[in-house]
Amino acid sequence: MVAYIKKTLLHDWNNINFVIGTNPEDMIEIKFDKKTIDSIPGLHAYMNNLINTDDEIVSYDLRWIVYYWGYAEKKYLYYMLAPVWVHLWVNDIVNMTFSKELLDNESEDSLSESNYKEKREKQFAKLAEEKKPILYSKDIEID
Repeated sequence: MVAYIKKTLLHDWNNINFVIGTNPEDMIEIKFDKKTIDSIPGLHAYMNNLINTDDEIVSYDLRWIVYYWGYAEKKYLYYMLAPVWVHLWVNDIVNMTFSKELLDNESEDSLSESNYKEKREKQFAKLAEEKKPILYSKDIEID
C-alpha cells in the first residue's frame, strides 16, 4: 500500500518533496516539505479525494488519523493513515467510558453533576493525549 501511495503521489505531484513510510505502530506517515507545495489547500483537497475515491486505497479501508491529517509544523505538512487492524484510541470516544472511581477516587456525594462532567472531560483529554499516535517522521529531514 505504501508503494502504491508513493507511486500515485509521484505521478500526480512529481515536483513536491515528500517522504512516506510506516511507523512502529503500523501507521502510514506522509511528510511533505511545505516550501515545495504551491497550494496547501490544493494538496489537502487532493489527499481527501485520494483517500476517499481511489479504488485501490478504498479497498484497503485505510482510515485517516484526524490529529495528523494536514498537520502543519514548522516547514513540514503531515498526513497519517491507519489500516483496519490498528486500534485508534484517540478516535474511540464511544468505547472510552469513565466511572466516578477514575476521577481521583472522590466520593459520589462530593461530585456535583457539572463537577463530574468537567472532571470526566479533563480525564478524557488526558487519556486521549497519552494515546495519541507518535509522529516518527518528525526527525527525518527532506532534501
